[in-house]
Amino acid sequence: MAKKSNADVNQLLRELCDIDAKIFVASKRKKEIERATADYEAQLEIQRTKLQEAEDAAKEGNLQQVLEEQRLKDEQIAMVQRRKQLTTVGGAKGAKLMERELDTATKTIQAMEERAMKAIEDADELEEKLATLRDAVSEIEQHHNAHVDETKDELGELNSTLEKDTKERDKVLNGLDDRLQRLYNRVAGRYPGDAVAFASKGSCRSCYRSLPPQTYNQVLAGNLLIQCPGCQRLIVASPEALAEVSAA
Repeated sequence: MAKKSNADVNQLLRELCDIDAKIFVASKRKKEIERATADYEAQLEIQRTKLQEAEDAAKEGNLQQVLEEQRLKDEQIAMVQRRKQLTTVGGAKGAKLMERELDTATKTIQAMEERAMKAIEDADELEEKLATLRDAVSEIEQHHNAHVDETKDELGELNSTLEKDTKERDKVLNGLDDRLQRLYNRVAGRYPGDAVAFASKGSCRSCYRSLPPQTYNQVLAGNLLIQCPGCQRLIVASPEALAEVSAA
């Protein structure tokens, strides 16, 4: 393979930088879409867990309500039966015994009625909580599904673009020697899509730092391994700078 001229390699570096810029933009957008999808899914998982816990609590609360109501009913029946039994006991002793029994039974029933009412109130609160959680889950599901539908085609196009540009990048990168490939990739890791800077009028046009005269002359001479002392980007001579050199 014939050795490429500095001008050819210079062109390859600019092409590579342009491709990386497109890859960076597409990758960033893809991550935004995927991050939004992941956020919706995380929210759904949280709300669904809360909903399941609330449903379990509601089942337990309903069971407790039934038990309390049944206990109250049983106690009321038992009280009626005790009254019948105590009516057969005559005299003052029987009256006193009936009064004491009825007083105890009344207090017991009152306590049980309070527990039954509390169970009903708790069940009602849980039902309200369940309704709120179901609405929350439904709303997040709608947003999630809408997001997936709206970004499905875009995500497909981004994947196709990234696949195409990545292949093109590999092709262009292989046109550089190994040393320049390693240097470019290292700088590109720091400046995705912006690893190459133009130099003109004695300065880097990316960070606008003035270059030492010797460094600038090396760039004009076509040394493709020069990095800006300021931003560390790879420096290539701008078309305007090369035109000035040719005209001189």
